[in-house]
Amino acid sequence: MLCEKFGDYCLDLSKLIFGGVILAAIMQLDRDIY
Repeated sequence: MLCEKFGDYCLDLSKLIFGGVILAAIMQLDRDIY
């Protein structure tokens, strides 16, 4: 039970970090374009 919850938490955390990295990359590209 604890392991499953921890796994879900890690998955959500990795998604959050992945999304943040992509968002930062897009913002950086927008800054470079203008």
